[in-house]
Amino acid sequence: MMEKIDLNVGRGFSDCITVMFNFVKQEFKPLMKAAGFIVLPLLLVDMVLKSFFVSDVFAYTLLEYDVDVMLDADYWRGLGVNYLTMLVSYFWLALFALSYMRVYAERFAEGDAVPVSFGEVWQVMGKSMGVSLLWSVFYFLMVCFGMLLFLIPGIYVAVVFVFVLCFIVIAGKSLSNSMSASMKIMSGKWWNTFGYLLVLGMLVSALSYVFSLPYMFLSIKTIVVGEEPSTYALAFGVLLSTLGQYLLQLVAFVGIGVRFFSLREQKEHAALLDKINEIGKN
Repeated sequence: MMEKIDLNVGRGFSDCITVMFNFVKQEFKPLMKAAGFIVLPLLLVDMVLKSFFVSDVFAYTLLEYDVDVMLDADYWRGLGVNYLTMLVSYFWLALFALSYMRVYAERFAEGDAVPVSFGEVWQVMGKSMGVSLLWSVFYFLMVCFGMLLFLIPGIYVAVVFVFVLCFIVIAGKSLSNSMSASMKIMSGKWWNTFGYLLVLGMLVSALSYVFSLPYMFLSIKTIVVGEEPSTYALAFGVLLSTLGQYLLQLVAFVGIGVRFFSLREQKEHAALLDKINEIGKN
């Protein structure tokens, strides 16, 4: 049995990636069990809606993207609904992952080896759900607005405030305190965190291709042969691709949580040493 992981440890860039995979490997069963109760129902709704939209996309492909078809209101309505459900699913996954990590860290501090239950995770999610949703909407709009301003401001804001949700869910801070705490913890760590998030995103994207292979094969076949795939083949492709995408996104949010614990420990440890030094001087 793998030894429990102390999340409250200052770690380097590569060590955080390693701990992320070790954490998921160690907690895979209780993590998936909790996700089955809390996350899966929402993902099933997303997959059903996505199946209808993907079916329309294949039909449009056979029509060679006629201009009238691309201007069809139903197409863009389906695209908007699909994108919205994806954003809601990402928010739910992030809230779930961070809530799970909070319960895990508290269990570790108490020396309790009992697996995390979905009821405990749900309780943490319920306490921070409102503030987390409010912040997530504001964060999304803020980053989008920054992206419109020549891209760089959006990237900067996205990295600076990436740990706000962690402070809300894991540390239990208010929204305003979480924003200031995220800015403080990012002091001198912006480029390092940007690189970490970039590597994390590249890993998730690379691994997601494995789950997307059947769907990609159906897409290529539709373009080359000009024949729409069967309902069952399409449903399987969408199901596998979507589940793989969200599973890997869950891993990515765990990676963000690991990095948060590490940076917070480094900052708090440094602050504690400064206070001790000040006492010694006095």
